[in-house]
Amino acid sequence: MEINKERQAQDREMVLQWNQTYPVGTPITVTKDNGDQLRTITRSSAQMLGGHTPVIWVKGIAGCYSLERVMPRSQKDGKNEGNPT
Repeated sequence: MEINKERQAQDREMVLQWNQTYPVGTPITVTKDNGDQLRTITRSSAQMLGGHTPVIWVKGIAGCYSLERVMPRSQKDGKNEGNPT
């Protein structure tokens, strides 16, 4: 149980740090389940899904994605994002 509480605290901190650093619309790269990478932008702030999983919603993907699979890119990289899919 102690490990779960520690992991939940780390995950909540990850969400807080993400939201303090990256606004909605941040250019990102998502690593999908099959290993493919998608360059897109965020369409929400990060949240805890079900109280246990840090996630974020992104343009071009239905549903949310694990925050652990999302890497921010520079604003310059996302300048001409257009249709990311």
